[in-house]
Formats: sequence, C-alpha cells, structure tokens
Amino acid sequence: LPVKIEQVVCCRLTPLQTELYKRFLRQAKPAEELREGKMSVSSLSSITSLKKLCNHPALIHDKCVEEEDGFVGALDLFPPGYSSKALEPQLSGTYTSAWMARCPLRSEPRL
Repeated sequence: LPVKIEQVVCCRLTPLQTELYKRFLRQAKPAEELREGKMSVSSLSSITSLKKLCNHPALIHDKCVEEEDGFVGALDLFPPGYSSKALEPQLSGTYTSAWMARCPLRSEPRL
C-alpha cells in the first residue's frame, strides 16, 4: 500500500455549528453520564455526532430532522430551505489528495 498522508485543517466553527453544539450539550443525556463517571454506547454515539457536527452541519441534518437525542428542536437553527443533499463527503479526500500531489510537503523545517 502507498504511504498514507493525512492533513488536519483546524478552523473555527461557524455560528450554526456553535449553536448546534451548545444545544446538543444542553440536551444530551450522555453529558450527565460522563459527569457521573459512566461510559455507555450513547456516550460514544454522542462523540461521533459531535465529530460529524464539527466537520459539517449537513452530516447531522438528518438527526435534527428526526429530532434524535440532543437534536430536538435544532432544525429551526438551520436556514430556510437548507438541504444536506448538496454535501458529497465521499469527495472530501479526493480534492485533498490531488492538492497534495501538486503541493508536496516540505521535508526541511520552516524557520
């Protein structure tokens, strides 16, 4: 297999992501479980949902529509007519790989 190269890009959450994140933390039951030192399947599921939310709000849009735990009433935070159908997560690594091929990482340290 070829060498796997990963690039992590950190950026601030959008206002929509911030509000969804705060609302989730107020509603989610696993927050209570974590404070009590318990770990459950729902705790791991919550972590996965928050990771998706931080990557792109469209990834949790269906959870908001279905009002899953932590996302009850969150649909009203999305702009009118919002559609998660435009997001194509399968392409996320494709463009990065093409960019990396054109702009290889430097081997010498930056000063």
